Amino acid sequence: MSPVHRDPGTPTQGRIPLVDDNPDNIEVVAARLRFRGHEVEAASRGRSALERVRERPPDLILLDVMLPDISGYEVARRIKHDAFGHQAGDRVLQQLARILRQSAREIDKLGRYRGEEFLTVLPDTDVDDGAIFLERVRRAVGQHCFAIGTPEPLAMTVSAGVASYPHRGVQEPETLIRFADEALHAAKAAGRNRVVQHGQVEVGSPKQG
Repeated sequence: MSPVHRDPGTPTQGRIPLVDDNPDNIEVVAARLRFRGHEVEAASRGRSALERVRERPPDLILLDVMLPDISGYEVARRIKHDAFGHQAGDRVLQQLARILRQSAREIDKLGRYRGEEFLTVLPDTDVDDGAIFLERVRRAVGQHCFAIGTPEPLAMTVSAGVASYPHRGVQEPETLIRFADEALHAAKAAGRNRVVQHGQVEVGSPKQG
């Protein structure tokens, strides 16, 4: 993230990170913000913006939705998550795991995959039934009030991707996981809070939140 300089004689009205991979957009918006006395920091990638926000929380952040690494939606979600602290995040993950266990069968395998993602393996389940399972989980998460130690519980949503075997493009487990991951990214790009099958449109209606 690089600072966009302003006139030193103008009083600072607030610090605003501007995150966009289009330099023309940054130039135009940053000029208007500087004119109004704001301190502007420009970034072209979401992860670099997150690092700077964690180092020094801003007064406001302006995000493009489509970024080269992670979307503006994901940046906003992570900032919101960080605002409650790691302990609150752990409590959310514990309650998500409980919802998954309550929704799954005894033969299903559940596990933390990476970061805030979970991986479910559903034996003898085709892609349609897998989507039905995850839609049930999505609805349960939407109805759950997450207790995180604050006066008010936290409302959460979940996005999910589904892939299945046998599939003509799947010859090894890594490919199956990649297909599910691609479907997950499609769910997030489509607005989050939905279930997407690999190579298909979403299953389940998107909700606000």
